[in-house]
Amino acid sequence: LVEQYFENLLDQIFGKHRDGLDKKEENQPDAIITHENYTLIFEFTVEYYRMAALYGSSYADIYKDLDKLLFNKKKKKKAQPGKFINLDKYVSQELEKSTNKIIIPILVTERYLGDYELLSQTQFELDKKVKEHKLTNLQKFHPLILCLDDLEIFCGFTDPKNGDQSIQLFIDSIESWQKE
Repeated sequence: LVEQYFENLLDQIFGKHRDGLDKKEENQPDAIITHENYTLIFEFTVEYYRMAALYGSSYADIYKDLDKLLFNKKKKKKAQPGKFINLDKYVSQELEKSTNKIIIPILVTERYLGDYELLSQTQFELDKKVKEHKLTNLQKFHPLILCLDDLEIFCGFTDPKNGDQSIQLFIDSIESWQKE
């Protein structure tokens, strides 16, 4: 149900600009949006991760969950690869098609997780982990980490009848945020 809500939000915001992806095929992102010099690659997860307790003294549980969520190597039959591993692969696939576009990989979570820079400043050391896992595409194109609430708010600012304007507003917002 939450996945359908995510899909509906993307339809509301970007409309016809979403590339039609066959969800039955593996190794595909949840959505790709192309616009002028940009390619937005969306990966969505409802995977649960523990948050650190307000009065807890250990962050080990959340770091373990983040490691699994972002960098899991598919070892067990039902295990899903980490979302950053997927995003790195999807960026690689897009680079094979065209190298002259700015690629923005985006991880959307059900709950707030934090952004790339925040997670790099913590003991989790996201930047270091990306390098350790040899995710070279994500070293160049840092992923944007959003939650569904972010997309809901953005949806309220857009006109569903004007997908071009919505995409440009989304891209402008990302660029403005990344400059600060």
